Amino acid sequence: MYGAAPGGASTPALDPRDAPDPFILRVDPQWCLSQSPTTTTSTTTSTTTAVAPAGSDCYLAYTTQVYLTIVPIWRTTDLVHWEMIDEMPVNGSAMHDLAPWVDWGGNWAPTVLARPDNPPGSRYVMWYTARLRGTSIECLGVATSDTPVGPFIDTAAQPASCRRSNGGTIDPSAFVDDDGTPYLVYESDGVGHLWESQLTPDGRSLVGGSEHLLWSGGTAPDASVAEGPTIVRVGGTVFLLYSTGEWWTAGYHVDIVRCDAVTGPCHQMYGTPLLASRGSMLGPGGQTPFRDANGNWRLLFHAWTAPRVDYPSGGVRSLHLLPLTFSGGDVKVG
Repeated sequence: MYGAAPGGASTPALDPRDAPDPFILRVDPQWCLSQSPTTTTSTTTSTTTAVAPAGSDCYLAYTTQVYLTIVPIWRTTDLVHWEMIDEMPVNGSAMHDLAPWVDWGGNWAPTVLARPDNPPGSRYVMWYTARLRGTSIECLGVATSDTPVGPFIDTAAQPASCRRSNGGTIDPSAFVDDDGTPYLVYESDGVGHLWESQLTPDGRSLVGGSEHLLWSGGTAPDASVAEGPTIVRVGGTVFLLYSTGEWWTAGYHVDIVRCDAVTGPCHQMYGTPLLASRGSMLGPGGQTPFRDANGNWRLLFHAWTAPRVDYPSGGVRSLHLLPLTFSGGDVKVG
């Protein structure tokens, strides 16, 4: 018998727009500067204005494709006020062009890894999910950029990774362990299995033979669903968080398991969700744990806002943020 996960607070949406499956990256403050047009009597010029005072922090969030934007990118200096970077050349997108293997309309769940020692043009590496052209299969692609705001470019003719026999591969999330080793966690689509592979030092490829099964299925009543995995090490302990349930309902939620190592095995911690619907915040999921500039743990995720759940009813999966606490072997959100 497993005990209940600690409860916690609800939170309003950070922005009313749709922003599913957010991955957050802390970057140099220069990327929170805004290019805004200034009109004079004779010409139009572009001036740089700060979104917040000099010395502020800067965080970028990358989300699933919405509003005809391949990879929406958001920014904030205080984790409270967020904006989509609308002045990006193509509708606020960090990726302007689809890879040759990708069908339009299926890009989702991006993750970005900073690799400052890579050659120019590839110092930021994005793993993302997309639909394989001419099929219904979802696979993983790799795109690179010299800056965290893009444009991220993938010119490959084939996906970087795809377990086609299991229906595809989705929901990549990058993780750098305390010793500097990069890893990628992901789901083999359609069967609810969560995997982990070591990445090459440049972050662009999976290390052959390094794949490990971390978790097979979710917990009841959603034992066939485990997706959106994210991994974190805290005080020497490895935790795997994942989303489970039907994503279009208020029953979607976040679970957590404790792992013996980055490569597993992992063990169930609670008999109830780590994070489920609270107040007007419905169906939370697509989570990313991270540490802010002050060293505090936070959880960025999406959720529907009551009463509108699912897109046909006019709902959107907006950004939400809550404190994340690790104490006495327990993990609490909010």
